[in-house]
Amino acid sequence: MITILLLSSLVEAFFFLPLHAKHILQVNHSEKKSETIWEWNKSLYKTILDFVLKWKYLFPIILTVFIIIATIFFAKILKFEFMPEFDTTQVYINGSVGVGHDIKETEQKIYQLEKKILENFELGNEIDSISSVIGMKLDGKQLPQNEEFYFQIFVNLQERAASNVFDKYINPYLSRKI
Repeated sequence: MITILLLSSLVEAFFFLPLHAKHILQVNHSEKKSETIWEWNKSLYKTILDFVLKWKYLFPIILTVFIIIATIFFAKILKFEFMPEFDTTQVYINGSVGVGHDIKETEQKIYQLEKKILENFELGNEIDSISSVIGMKLDGKQLPQNEEFYFQIFVNLQERAASNVFDKYINPYLSRKI
């Protein structure tokens, strides 16, 4: 096996490598387009590098100020919000009232919870509807879990009014159902 590897290595060294060298090391005096592009890139790089080295103490300050100003500028343009406004129309409240409660006790506690929600929010103005399921809740994979003390409350909110030109005039045409 080793003998075959050595022989193949000799064949490659004496036949194929000289052919590659002839192809790669061919002398060509004509100027190629790619070389002119690289020459332009090299001259641009040399100009920038000369400026940076000439002003080596001032350049880091200029660069730092530029980065800070660019960050502020792009932060204002992009309007990134870490915690954006709530824009969904459904809120799911699921949980349990504690082990050992039967379904009647769970129903009474959920009724009190629904009453508190309706006291704090206007039905018809902010909330469209509230519905409850007692004895079941959905887990993170939306699979039902059944126990007498589980509950799930579905709060349907009113559609939020458009607050800018895009949401008012353009988005309705882009999000039409076909």
